[in-house]
Amino acid sequence: MRGSRSALASVMATAFRGLRSRLLLTSGSVFLVAIAVAAAVVGPMYQSASAESFLVTKLRAEPNFVTGLTFVYAREMPLTGERWDEQALGA
Repeated sequence: MRGSRSALASVMATAFRGLRSRLLLTSGSVFLVAIAVAAAVVGPMYQSASAESFLVTKLRAEPNFVTGLTFVYAREMPLTGERWDEQALGA
């Protein structure tokens, strides 16, 4: 009787140690998958942001006639009286 109890306790202890080991391995695998997914998401975002930053830096460093960038600024005169009414009515 006593021998069967100790054998049962030994089997149960071994089973619990196995379950604990399996739990730790599963937790570690899930953690590694989470890191891999995060890297897969953040990597391309970082790449595009750094490429845009590099492009902006290079464009700002070059003169406008080299880059082909032009700026057109047309100041509109303030509308008064009759012209204001025409534009407000859509004429």
